[in-house]
Amino acid sequence: MTRPLYLGGEARQVCLDGPALRVATSLSPLDARVPLRLVSRITSRQGTEWSTEALARCLTLGVPVTFVSTDGDPVGYCVPARQRAVNLSRLLAAFENDVRSIGAFGDWARAEERRAILDLLRRHPRMMPARDLRPAFLRAAFLAAAGEDQPWATAVLRRLEGLLAAHMVQLLKDAGVGMPWVAPAPDRQADVFGACARAAGWLLLPALSRVLAHRRRHPRAWRRAGDGQRRVARAYEAVGPAVAAATSRRLRRLEIWLWDRRQ
Repeated sequence: MTRPLYLGGEARQVCLDGPALRVATSLSPLDARVPLRLVSRITSRQGTEWSTEALARCLTLGVPVTFVSTDGDPVGYCVPARQRAVNLSRLLAAFENDVRSIGAFGDWARAEERRAILDLLRRHPRMMPARDLRPAFLRAAFLAAAGEDQPWATAVLRRLEGLLAAHMVQLLKDAGVGMPWVAPAPDRQADVFGACARAAGWLLLPALSRVLAHRRRHPRAWRRAGDGQRRVARAYEAVGPAVAAATSRRLRRLEIWLWDRRQ
């Protein structure tokens, strides 16, 4: 069974050591050794020094690497060049040949996000006010409900979104989505990554609620930055299976939608 690898601020250097990564950290004089056969994806703080050999081996073995800032925002994606050729990629390629396609895809993406919002409100009716379903309003209302913890909640949500972005690269790659769509797309292209990430992002709010509740009950457990980062990573891993399942269903709906437009 493979698992994600998170390299936070304590990771100083990553090198290749045979079939494994050797990680030098500030927490121990001894390097950690991580077999690549056990790794599904890697999220690394941008200050960590990577050797070219280590990064190339990750990509050769199909392990995507996402670099994030100190705030948890994604700053870059390293994605394996080889992808499984599937019907969805061919449909997307044909779809983008239509000059009207991008506007139509934007409508589909907004509908998917609204579907995710309605599902969240159905499952957690007390979590947020439902009088205005605009995404920006709901996000602001949820964070405002944190009260004096709002700045901290905003920072944690950004970290969760960074972990989601790294996971989304892996999910799209494993689904066989090709390179033009497996990462954020430029303007005038169908941003499959962005559409899936925005919709799946609503699954993070219940996780954030649990993190906030834990911090209020056990403030001493969050005093050290490293402890907080590990707890946020565990909070994401708890919701990761739901993100994967929702993304799989979303990609299936996208494939059906693309087929219908060809008729």
